[in-house]
Amino acid sequence: MTLEFIPTDEQGKPLHEVEYTVKVYTGKTSGAGTDANVFINLYGEKHDSGERPLKDSADNMNKFETGKLDTFKLMAIDLGKLVKLKVRHDNKGIGAAWYLDKIEVVDNRRKKTYYFLCQKWLAVGKDDGQISRELIPVDKSVLEKSIGKKDGARQDVALEIKAAMTTYYTKVVTGTVSGAGTDANVYMILYGDQDHTDKMFLKSSMTYKNKFESGHTDEFILEAVNIGKLLKIKIGHDNSGLLGAAWFLDKVIIDAPSLGCSWTFPCNKWLADNKDDCQLERELFPQELETVEYNPCVPYEIKTYTADERGAGTSANVYICLYGKEVITEEKPLCSKRERDGKFKRGKMDLFTVEMEDVGDSIEKLRIWHDNEGLTPGWKLDKIEVRKLHDSNKLDAKFQRKPSVDGSDTYVFQCGRWLARDEDDYSTSRELIPDQKLQEIMTSSGQSKVKEVKLRDKLKIRCKIQRKPSVDLEAKAIKYIKRVDSDQKLQEIMTSSGQSKVKEVKLRDKLKKKIYEVSVFTGDESSAGTDANVFLNIIGENGDAGERKLHKSETHMDKFERNHCDVFKIEAVDLGKLYKVKVRHDNSSFFKSAWYLGKIEIKDPTDNEVYVFYCERWLAKNKDDGKIERSLYVKGYTGEMGSSTGSINTMKYGSSLSLDSMKSSKSPRMSRKQMSMASSIVGIPEGEQPVSYKISVATGDGDDNGTVSNVYVDICGPKNKHTGKLFLDKEKFEPGCTDCVTVDALDVEDVRKIKVGHDGTAPGTGWFVKSVVIDIPSRGKHYLFNCGTWLARDKSDGKTERTFALDDGVSTVTSYKPMIPYECTVITGDREKAGTDMQITLTLFGTSGTSSPLILEKTGNRFERGSEDLIKLDIEDVGPLKKLRVETSGKGSRTSWYLEKVALFNMKTGEKTNFIHDDWLNKEKGYSKDIPAKIRGKEALDKTSYKISVKTSNVRGAGTDANVYVILFGANGDTGQLHLDKSETYKDPFENDQIDVFTFKDMLSVGEMSKCRVWHDNKGLGAAWHLANIEVEDLKTKKVYKFHCDKWLSTKEDDKQIVRELTCGTSSTPRSPGNKEVINYELEVETSGVDEAGTMHHGWIVIDGEKGTKKYKMHNSKVDKKLRRGTTNTFTFSCKPLGKLKSVTVGACEREDIPVGNANGKEAQWLCKKLSITDTVSGDKYVFSVNTWLPISEEAYDLADGKKVKVKAVEKGHIAVVRNLAAIKYEVIVYTGDVSGAGTNANVFITLFGEHGDSGKRPLKQSFRNLFEKNQVDKFTLECLDLGELIKVRVEHDNSGFRPGWFLEKVEVVNQGTSAMSEFQCHRWFDKDKDDGQIVRDILVAS
Repeated sequence: MTLEFIPTDEQGKPLHEVEYTVKVYTGKTSGAGTDANVFINLYGEKHDSGERPLKDSADNMNKFETGKLDTFKLMAIDLGKLVKLKVRHDNKGIGAAWYLDKIEVVDNRRKKTYYFLCQKWLAVGKDDGQISRELIPVDKSVLEKSIGKKDGARQDVALEIKAAMTTYYTKVVTGTVSGAGTDANVYMILYGDQDHTDKMFLKSSMTYKNKFESGHTDEFILEAVNIGKLLKIKIGHDNSGLLGAAWFLDKVIIDAPSLGCSWTFPCNKWLADNKDDCQLERELFPQELETVEYNPCVPYEIKTYTADERGAGTSANVYICLYGKEVITEEKPLCSKRERDGKFKRGKMDLFTVEMEDVGDSIEKLRIWHDNEGLTPGWKLDKIEVRKLHDSNKLDAKFQRKPSVDGSDTYVFQCGRWLARDEDDYSTSRELIPDQKLQEIMTSSGQSKVKEVKLRDKLKIRCKIQRKPSVDLEAKAIKYIKRVDSDQKLQEIMTSSGQSKVKEVKLRDKLKKKIYEVSVFTGDESSAGTDANVFLNIIGENGDAGERKLHKSETHMDKFERNHCDVFKIEAVDLGKLYKVKVRHDNSSFFKSAWYLGKIEIKDPTDNEVYVFYCERWLAKNKDDGKIERSLYVKGYTGEMGSSTGSINTMKYGSSLSLDSMKSSKSPRMSRKQMSMASSIVGIPEGEQPVSYKISVATGDGDDNGTVSNVYVDICGPKNKHTGKLFLDKEKFEPGCTDCVTVDALDVEDVRKIKVGHDGTAPGTGWFVKSVVIDIPSRGKHYLFNCGTWLARDKSDGKTERTFALDDGVSTVTSYKPMIPYECTVITGDREKAGTDMQITLTLFGTSGTSSPLILEKTGNRFERGSEDLIKLDIEDVGPLKKLRVETSGKGSRTSWYLEKVALFNMKTGEKTNFIHDDWLNKEKGYSKDIPAKIRGKEALDKTSYKISVKTSNVRGAGTDANVYVILFGANGDTGQLHLDKSETYKDPFENDQIDVFTFKDMLSVGEMSKCRVWHDNKGLGAAWHLANIEVEDLKTKKVYKFHCDKWLSTKEDDKQIVRELTCGTSSTPRSPGNKEVINYELEVETSGVDEAGTMHHGWIVIDGEKGTKKYKMHNSKVDKKLRRGTTNTFTFSCKPLGKLKSVTVGACEREDIPVGNANGKEAQWLCKKLSITDTVSGDKYVFSVNTWLPISEEAYDLADGKKVKVKAVEKGHIAVVRNLAAIKYEVIVYTGDVSGAGTNANVFITLFGEHGDSGKRPLKQSFRNLFEKNQVDKFTLECLDLGELIKVRVEHDNSGFRPGWFLEKVEVVNQGTSAMSEFQCHRWFDKDKDDGQIVRDILVAS
């Protein structure tokens, strides 16, 4: 029973009741009547009536029978204008199914009739299984003009109904646990922020005939009116079914295109009376971070007209895509496969209502195609009509779509062509531009008026504006004024003063079709041709052509053969400037699918411009990288690669571009998690720079320890400074894995604690976090937080967020030398076959040392012909760069690479250094190359030749048959590996008491030498070798360096080492009468940062040393600006050795082009803060503190105006330090983990890094011992020069052997000279198939 209490106004007077007459028309379909109880609820702008039973019909004793009208009276307070009606029945009675035609509601007070069209079943076993419907009012004229039509009136207002209702595309995911499926009847109730639905039974799955089976995703379409954005859902079942009612629901995903939202409702529970908590119904709430928001879609009415000729119909699935000026829609099927029956028949018109992105005021073109499936896929399309409502993109204050009152626009696209593989031009895709536009306008009397809008060369639109005195300048009102000559569009802009300003706007020309000539060049490689089907999509600034099959070659009957050029014609609407193509084949030929594509050329018929797209790669499952699809960019393209859009912003939520996409500012679909990640650096205070955090999270090893929830980390520093939630871009955190991400966010300076959490609320979505590592390369800090706890609602204490502090007793922080952020640009030459897929490694050499080798990952289109790849790197501070070593692995399908240039931009100092190679790296020219830095057009290092004399000792068995190698180290880095292969003195080298000479020509000078590393590969019958000494002569400077050894390099003799590091014992320079020794000095001058400290004039310096004096002028100019406020400038000069420096006199003198004149005060002075001078031979750096205002004198070297200062400090040079180092033996202890499969058969290597350099890559080998087995400890001894305090180790293996995967627990390194032990904790897999897939790891020393 329903009771309604009459409300009153403020004076207590009752509000007026209104009588409503409800006329219910049951359809004439067989079995349309019902015996169930029917209920109705009227909704008005003011109120709703509440649900009322329709009991007593004024017309029939037996109500709701087939073809009958039943009339009812309903009293309610004034509801205002009716906006919707909800009707349902209780499904009781023998014949409950009911086909409702329509309902008319008469407001007897206002004498107004509302027409609610249904024409659907309310039946569990028919239609979509719903027994409740929400209806909206339609215009009477629609009903009148549809009388007598076979399909009734509903299809005439399908577009209007779709616009007024919200369609919820619902995916129900059944779990994969045993017995998860159900045969029960499942229902759902949607709860929005405005209203909720009744029970809606999920009857007709769009994906499976047998729904709700284990592991299935069933799709349903639900409709509602004005319930708002979803807050929750209720889902349950009736516990019926013979085979099993229990149901394990994983999650529900609901997408509402008209609202621009998609929600994920996790469940992960049973709905059963005998499992879990025995509940048959669950309330589910959306997972906040998985909520996707995008621009709301609008409905389009699409009519296809199939030609009336033999074979015109199609059995294929048809798809459509609409293009606007700024937006392009997703590729949408016109109907689902289950709705496919009876569509696209000969001579038939088919009507579809599809929700897609709003393309704006006009439809510029459309693309329609089919998938060529079925027995008769060929289709002769006569025309297409697309209708779009006026103002249908506007939402009201409650975020509900307003029904259109303006009418609609219909675009007519004539086709008259086949979409068939065996007809016409063999294309199954057509691009059409509108030939006609019909505009329907609703008059004030409610009648519709249709007129044709002539398209001709311009599109014209008229819209109203509302004049207001104050208008936001970013939301200016615009008025389009239609002219008879259709050559103008005038734009009226309202100013802030309320005045109007009119200006002419250039109109877009109507798009034109073009026929592009596509030339496909198959390469001249063995078996390069293919018999597979090849497909191509051309992408330009105006959009893309859609994927086309390259069917008929105009040049060869048998297409895509070796060294052939095949020419194809592709018709498409003008794509503008082309910049990308996507090419693939379907691998359909059993014998001949692999294809080597050389290049593709596309000729634009308008201006005959030819666009070249190089490939020079295989498209093959069994060659190259195994890919059969590639994206190619036009020659000279410098935009972003790897995405579908390049440097052109996309307006599509799929893969194509809009017509004005270069001007676009809208964004694609993004979840709230993605939006949060995209805005992680938003909110950083002005003037502060973001910092890069490398975050690694380790998940527990248990089978249930992983999670699919969205994980975040909030990094906290002092004074409540924190980054905010940083979401880790990972779909799933697998058990036993460590996931790593790099995020730019607010610099908290010193990390004190972190908050770790996730958004999983459903059972089974918890996460066991083992540890979190925060690494900040720019600060040289490595924080390890040992967590070892659950974040789960259904485990432990139920928390999904926890705080971990650095002072908790189990967490640690490790400091290392801060890294420098660089932007590295790698330019591959524009040469045939210039690209490569080899692994590329860079090593930087600077004035302060050498970096660790850096591997450049081969991703996307990196290192392809003509490409320019930007890569961000964190590199050790090695000072100003001198040279770059580029090494390639020599492995892969393309082992040649033409490197043009590498440019490194120091993001801290702003300095850019170029390394120009312009040559190949391959087997013939070498896989490794040292490239000097180019500074102001001059190479930083000179070339020289080295003569290496190797003396084998005179002891029994001293000679060796092994291959011997050496690396020379000096002030400018090292030479890299030199193979002492062919002796100039003996045919059989390295024999007893023999001196073998080797000369290496045209090498970059390493400067003053400090040490050498010598070793052999232990191959041959007599590998043991006793080395006496090595002597190296720099043939350019005539300097000779001697390295004493007198030890065995043998695995059986002495200390069983085959690698020795030798320091430079002596160096001498032969003299001739005219030969004077000259060395280089580096002068670094820092100008103060206070106001007016800098100068535009020259600086000068007089240097006093133990062996002499040197004068040097620091030149300043308009082009090369030096000595400016707050800057540090570096100068280089050469002179005879000055010995130890004692003092300097520094001053300034005027430039000839700008005399000081009458300037006085600080204008005629320079404030030098400090300077330093480095002896590049010894490496000693002399520091002088000045901090004096220096007058600008007329002449240089005026000691009276200068400032004389003595040496403040001497920083000992690296060369001198290294020469004094002793050889040290290190014991390396390797702990293999105690987990299943932890051991490895691969070859393991280690490199030790310390403050004095590195040990080089050393193999960890022992004879007659099975190394690196599960829970085993292996010990090794390495000898190298004292590394000082150890910083890190690099551990790696070569992935060889039957089971190469390896779990390393930790490494300990003991300095046997001091007994100091350094520990390197790892607890990670070295496995291509586990953890993060890495087999090389750098491990920092534990604090």
